[in-house]
Amino acid sequence: MRSVEGISASHGGEEVKDSAALSPALWRPWIGLPHAFGADPNDGQACDCLVMVWRVLEASGVLHPPLDPSWLELAADGRWPLLERFWREGTEPLIGPEPLAVCLIRNGPAGLGVGVVVPDGASLGVLIVHHRRGVTWVPCHLLRLLYSRFR
Repeated sequence: MRSVEGISASHGGEEVKDSAALSPALWRPWIGLPHAFGADPNDGQACDCLVMVWRVLEASGVLHPPLDPSWLELAADGRWPLLERFWREGTEPLIGPEPLAVCLIRNGPAGLGVGVVVPDGASLGVLIVHHRRGVTWVPCHLLRLLYSRFR
């Protein structure tokens, strides 16, 4: 699997190595960035949900594979069933939300999205990229999602 430039795999354990990844200081500047396929939120212009999730996981040291550029191509081409299959094969389900869990989001006609669970104060929420509202944080208790982690 190739990786997207600047985004690597983490070979840490399941423990979070850098609590800064859980801090809103990492992701709060991304709130409101518009969606764009392949965009890196660190550039401050736009955001792709896959790149955003990998940025958070990379900063945390949580075990995850490198971001395969073909996933970005599949998303841009709207090949949702294949992308969903790859996601399911690479993750294992969790009972519920936990910090740095990942989730696949069905967006109806807008296709699929992915999110990552991050705390904001005492609340857990999912950092997502909405196709119209851009990057947003939604409290977990408002969402009905299946949470997982990478194998």
